[in-house]
Amino acid sequence: MKKKWALALTLAAGLAVGGAMQMQHPQAATVNQIAAKYKPVKVTNYKSNFPYKKGYRQGVGRPEGIIIHETAEPTWTAADGAKHFLSEWKTKQTYVHAFVDGSEVAHIGDTNYQTWGAGTAGNARFISIELCETTNPTTFAKSVNNLAYYSATLLRQYNLKPDLASNDGFGTIWSHYDVTRFLGGTDHTDPLGYFSAHGYDMNQFFALVQKWYGQLGSVKPQASAKNANVVKLGAVTGMYTQPTYNSKKVKNLAKGSSWRYNSVTVTAGQYWFNIGRNQWIRVGGASKPTMTVKATSTLRNAPSYTGKAIGTLKKGAKYKYGDTRFVNDQLWYNLGGNQWVANGKTSGTTRVVKKTSKTGVINIGPATPLYPKADPKSKPVRTLNPGTSWLYSDVKTVGGKTWYWLGGSQWVQFN
Repeated sequence: MKKKWALALTLAAGLAVGGAMQMQHPQAATVNQIAAKYKPVKVTNYKSNFPYKKGYRQGVGRPEGIIIHETAEPTWTAADGAKHFLSEWKTKQTYVHAFVDGSEVAHIGDTNYQTWGAGTAGNARFISIELCETTNPTTFAKSVNNLAYYSATLLRQYNLKPDLASNDGFGTIWSHYDVTRFLGGTDHTDPLGYFSAHGYDMNQFFALVQKWYGQLGSVKPQASAKNANVVKLGAVTGMYTQPTYNSKKVKNLAKGSSWRYNSVTVTAGQYWFNIGRNQWIRVGGASKPTMTVKATSTLRNAPSYTGKAIGTLKKGAKYKYGDTRFVNDQLWYNLGGNQWVANGKTSGTTRVVKKTSKTGVINIGPATPLYPKADPKSKPVRTLNPGTSWLYSDVKTVGGKTWYWLGGSQWVQFN
C-alpha cells in the first residue's frame, strides 16, 4: 500500500516490466508452477472494530472487483498486518479487507462494505487485499497462491467473472497501480515493484486466479449479494439494440426500475449492460469521453476518407465522442450521429517488443482476436482493442504462425 519501492520502473505503454530487490528468484513462468504444489489456506476471521458501514456505489454487497496491494513492510506477517490495522486505523486513516501471506489469509473487514484502501474511486468499487512481503521464492509462491484462491472465491461469491484491468482499465482484478492510472484519487504503484522483484507480474497472477476460479465450480453467494447481477436505474434510461448510442433506440426504461443483466461490455469508456438479446442499457462509466483534435481535421459522414466532408475541426478543440471505429489502420471517433473524424495519424501496425526469447510486450495495431488456445480454428473469446499493450510470457509456433501467450487461456497470433 505504501510507496516504499524506489524503483526505476520501465513502463511499456503503462505496463511495468522493471525490477527492484536483489535476490535469487525463479522465472515468472515457474512461480505458478511452484504454487501448484501447495493447497491454499483457510481464511482466519479476526474480530473487527472498524465501524464504517458504507455500501459500494452499486450498493451493499455489490463490489465490482478486487484491488491487489502489497504492504511494503518486509517483516509483517498477515497476522501482524491485521493486528496493526485493527489497532491503528483511527490514527492511520487506512483500512483494508484482508491480509495474505504464505500461511494465512487474515480477514479483518466485511467485504459487503467499503474500506479505506485506495482512494475514493477505488474504495467505492472494490475489495482491498494486502499481500505481505517475503524474499523467499517458495513463500512468495505460496502467498500468491493463497491470494489468487481467496480472490477467486470472492469473485464466485459476488457473481463476478475474472477480468484483468491492467491493460485497459476495465475488469474485476486490479492492482493498486491500475487504480492510480485509470481511476485516480491515489498515487501508489503496488504491487508492481514487489512482483517484479520475484520475476512476477499481474498477468501471471491473473492466470492463477483464472485457474482457481475454474476449479471452484459453483459457490453459493451471500444473501446480501443475491442481486449482484441486477442493475437499478437512477434516471430514465434508453434501451438500445447494440451497446452504443449509434444503434437504434427501442424505448425508455423508468427511473428506479431494476433489471437483471446477462453481461457487461465497454464502449468508449461507457458501461453497457445486456438485459436480454438485443437489449442494451448504459449505466456508469464516462458519460461521454473527450478527445482533443491533434491537427486541423475534416469531419465526415462516415468513418472513411471516402465519406462526405461535412465540416472542419480546429487543432486543439475538444469534443465528446460516443464510439470509435478502426478502419483501414485508422482510428475514427464518432461525435454524434453521422459525424466522424480521424484524429491524428495512426500506423495501425502491431509491434512486438522482446524482453527475452519468450517474454515481452505486444502492442496491438488493428483490432485483434484473442483465442483460448494457439489454434486459429478455436473460437475467439474477445477482441483486443487498437492501441492496447499486453505482456506475454511464452511464444509458440504453430503451422508457421507465431502465437503469444498472455496468461491463462489467452493467445494472440501475430507474425
